[in-house]
Amino acid sequence: MCVSLAPQAFVLLDSGVAGVLPEAGACPLHQLVKAARSCPTQCIALFENDKEVDLY
Repeated sequence: MCVSLAPQAFVLLDSGVAGVLPEAGACPLHQLVKAARSCPTQCIALFENDKEVDLY
């Protein structure tokens, strides 16, 4: 789901999990938060200025 919400930040790998693209930092924070919230396994953590972003 994160891949469809932020395709410039995530890519679906052959293994079936999402990988982070090098350009992810250029993606708007609100879009990354929406993508992270959509993760079915809640395995995405976002950081801004070395502090974890509250997703909820």
